[in-house]
Order: sequence, then C-alpha cells, then structure tokens
Amino acid sequence: MLAAPAGRHGVHPALGADPRDVTDHGFTLIEVLVSLALIGTMMTALVPFLVRSVTVAEEERTRQVAVQLATDAIERASAVTGAAALTGRGYAAAKAQWDAVYAPAATAYADAVRPYLATMSLGNPASVSAAAKASWFAWDLQLSGSSTAGATAGLPTAPVDVLLGGVTYRQNWYLGICRQQLGSSGPCVSPDGPDPSPARADVPFLRVVVAVTWPGRTCPGNVCTYVTSTLTSITEDPVFNLNRPSPIAQGPGAQTSYAGLAISGLQLTATGGQPALTWAFTGLPPGLSGSAGGLVTGTPADPGTTRKYTVTATVTDQLGRNSTATFDWTIIPPPVVAKPADQMTRAGTAASLPMTVTGGAGPIAWSATGLPAGLSIDVSTGVISGTPTASSPLTSSVTVTATDAVGRASTVTFKWSVLVFTVPALAPRTDSVRDLVSFFVPAPTGGKAPYTYRMVDFPGEGSGEISINPSTGEISGKVWYGNRYFTTVYVKDATGAETSTTFLWNVLVPKSGDLSISIPDPANPDQTSRVGQAVTLSGYAPTGSNSSFAWSAKGLPPGLGITTQNNRGVITGSPTTPGTYRVTLHCQDSNYLKATVMFDWTVTP
Repeated sequence: MLAAPAGRHGVHPALGADPRDVTDHGFTLIEVLVSLALIGTMMTALVPFLVRSVTVAEEERTRQVAVQLATDAIERASAVTGAAALTGRGYAAAKAQWDAVYAPAATAYADAVRPYLATMSLGNPASVSAAAKASWFAWDLQLSGSSTAGATAGLPTAPVDVLLGGVTYRQNWYLGICRQQLGSSGPCVSPDGPDPSPARADVPFLRVVVAVTWPGRTCPGNVCTYVTSTLTSITEDPVFNLNRPSPIAQGPGAQTSYAGLAISGLQLTATGGQPALTWAFTGLPPGLSGSAGGLVTGTPADPGTTRKYTVTATVTDQLGRNSTATFDWTIIPPPVVAKPADQMTRAGTAASLPMTVTGGAGPIAWSATGLPAGLSIDVSTGVISGTPTASSPLTSSVTVTATDAVGRASTVTFKWSVLVFTVPALAPRTDSVRDLVSFFVPAPTGGKAPYTYRMVDFPGEGSGEISINPSTGEISGKVWYGNRYFTTVYVKDATGAETSTTFLWNVLVPKSGDLSISIPDPANPDQTSRVGQAVTLSGYAPTGSNSSFAWSAKGLPPGLGITTQNNRGVITGSPTTPGTYRVTLHCQDSNYLKATVMFDWTVTP
C-alpha cells in the first residue's frame, strides 16, 4: 500500500490511528500575522498597569522615607527631656509658626496640623510672672515674650529641609501644652478650654507634633503630608505623688438661691488628697442634692419664708482622709402679696393703701390695673394713693402684681368702690305768698354723717320767714315774696366735703296788693341774644300807682346793665361773651315789698 504524501494538507489519521503518523511542517503567513497582533494588543494593555505599579512603588517608597523622617524627628524630641525641649524657642517665633497654620494662605498641610494644635496651647506671656505655673508655657521662659529666636533651636520653629533620593522632605516641629486629669485615662486637652473635671487635679504635658511634607502629584496641592505626635513630661513627677497632703475642702462661701428656680450647679473643690476624691453633703436645702464628684444641683423647694440652711460638705480621698467645709445657703421663697380688704373711698377725698408682700428677692416692682381714676401705685413701695375723681359712684376690680428681682410674680385682686357725695334732686315746687311750708331735703349719699345744711336763693331770703334746719335739712316757714327762684341747698359732711342740689321754686301772688313781676313772664322768663346785638328788656311790676320801685339785677351777661326808669327795670346793652348766665332780677317797692324772678340768659356767638 502506498503512503500518503507528507505536508500540512495530508490526510489526518482516522480515529484510532497512531498520531505519530501525522506531520506538520510550520505556520502560514496569516497565522503568523494574527499571532503578532495578539501579542501587541496584550503588551499595550499591560503598559498602564506596569506604569502604575512603578508609580505606586515610588509613592510608597517616598512615604516610608517621610514616616522614617517623622520618627527621627520624634526621637529627636524625646532625646531632649523636660523643659529643655523648649530651649531657644521664643514666644513670638512659636506664635508666628502657629499663626501660619491658620492663615488664609496656609500651605496644603495646614488642614492636617490644625486638629493637633486645637488640643494644645502656647500659654499667655502676660502670666509668665507666676513662676509656680512655669510648666504651663510652651516656650523658653529665659527669653522675652517678644523674642523671635527659634530657627536654630534644638526643636526649631522654622522648617528643616532634608534631601533624600532626589526628593526634598520638610520637617516641622510644633510644641504646645495640653492637660490631663490626674488619675484619668482621658485625652490630653488644651488648658485654654473649660476644665472637663474640676474635681480632679490637672497635669501638664508637652505635646510635640511633627509634620513632614514632600512633593507628590497625587496629593492635594501636589504636597503630601505625614503628621505624628508624642507627649513628654515637663515636670519631675506629673502623675504619681505618693506623699500628697491630706485633702482640704474649699468652702464656696454663702449661697443664695430662689425657690422654684433650678440652680445652674455649684461645684465644690478641694486641694491635696489622693485621688479619687469623694464628696458627701448634709443640711442641703430641700430640692437640692450633691454628687460624689462635689456638684450640687436641683430646684430648691419653697420654704414658705426666707430660710437659711447650714450645709456641711465632706471630701474624702482614696486613703480615707477627709476634710469638711461649712457654709450657709439661703433660700428665698417666691413673693406673696397680702390681699387687702375691699376698699371704699369718696370722690374728692385723698386715699392711701400700702400693699405688702412677703418673700421675693428684692427689689420688688409693683404694678396695678383697674385703679379708679385719680389713683396710682408707687412702683417701688407699692403704696396706692391719690384722690378719686369719679363724678358718679363706681366699683372697680383692681389687680395688683408684685414682681421680684428674678422675675417671679404674685397677684391679688380686690374691689375698690368710689362713693360720690351727692344730694338727690328736689322736684320743682309751687307755693303761694303766705303759705306755710315744711319739707325735707333728701338724704345725701356717699358722705359721712353727720351732715350740715344751708340754703341760698329762696323766697324771703334775709327776712327770717323761711329757713332750713342746719342739722335735719328741713325747710319750713311762711312764704312772703314771689315769683321765681332757683333755690340751692348745700350739704357738708363730717369730713368737710360739701355738695349741693338746686331746684326750681315758683311762688304765686294771689292778691293784687302783693308785689309781683310780670315782665319778664315768670312762667317763661328765659332770654336769648347774640354777641353784639343791642338788647332792651323792660321789667315791669304792676302794683299800686302810689308805689315807687327800685330794680336791681345780678348775673347779667357781660355788656349788659340795668337802670330804673319810670318804675321799670330797664336792661340794655350789647352782650360781648357767649355763654349761659343765670340772672336774678329783683324789684322792691317803697313799702318794702319784694319780688324776684330768676332765669337763664343765653348768649350765642
């Protein structure tokens, strides 16, 4: 049997045939080109990976160098013990170094440094005179506060550049004081802030912060930063003191609080003692309590009246030694205004009512609402005083409030009545000449008995025929003269206050021989004129022709006058002033008979 020809295109052996019988003499050109393309694609894809790998390796190398430089800087700081680490560092130079971190144009590493500086303090050069507190200042106290020295100090205030492997690294040292509570494992914090635990002693430490920077394209601002820190003691024995003296409780002095108002907290302190210190209290005002840490809190209960409590505070240290402090604590209750009885005063009569209050923190401020007109309250004394001006009786609801110095208030409400001293009006009456009369003035109201009466402008005034009883107010007697009167009765009470009432009293003349005025008509005598208008009014009394008359008038409007002409009373002139005037026109004949007409004369503009 003939064998198959050799080459790529030979027949493949059948299943089960010996594969060694097949031969292959190489690749075609197409296969070679495809292989080269595949290799090129793979190499292209691997280039960024290789480049990034090289970059990461370079970044890690520079970072390791930076970490080593920071560690070296920390070791350099640790090698200088205590306050010697501050040698050569002037305050002005250290402060300028800190200020640069907070400047608007601060370098890129400033954000990483600021959190460390927030836990530290340089101290205040104005307090350097206190030698006992020298451990609380983070600069060389042998230099003045304005010294700018520090660039060449052992731990310099200026950066130090180190060139390694073609990269420039910059070392920066920041030194400051922080404090830690004695016996506490808490953080070391800036002494410029509030004391987190006043009952514990503060221990100062020197914090050294090292910041190393170097150029790096992958870091913010192309500057990479590594920051580390350490604490070092600047005292001989900052934590342990096996020979501390016994504790001495510090009394806070006398305290004053207000019932119902929570206190902000009273922290007691002690010197000496082996921590931790424990406090106990006796005699605290009700509502207050003290903690084992020496803090008193709570809301004082109302003692009813101002009360002073004697408080004893005892502090005990870890060794069982104790000390006590005793102080007074006064609790002032809220103000309570005493409610007065309902008041009753008379209009026109001065009144005074002192208000009183118990409790409250002085000074007390007083106020009142609803007081009758004419009365007011003194803001400082609480005295209500004045003279009521009511024209008619009234009863008012008065509210008085007392407010103490801390804003607590007390209010009372009571009634205040104002009596107006008046005499009820008498109805008009008509009598005739020679009538016997007897009637009483109505009982006055709002006054204080006994009362005294008097009367004016009545028939027969001055003749003694008619009179008023000054004690009872009875008007009695015989009527002798006509015609028309506005009679006024005055009443005075026991305090001297006087009031009055006026009524119309008409007297008829039944006999022709009696003197009577007919003009103006007694039934309708009122007159009206205008300012500047000429007036003539002729009064007439038609009695026997043998009589002669004398006329007079009072109360005429300004500009008018009266004369007797031919037995008539002639009123002439021109009124000058608007108003309403009560005129009394009087006539007397030669036989001494009399007649009177009272009327109102209105002058308009």
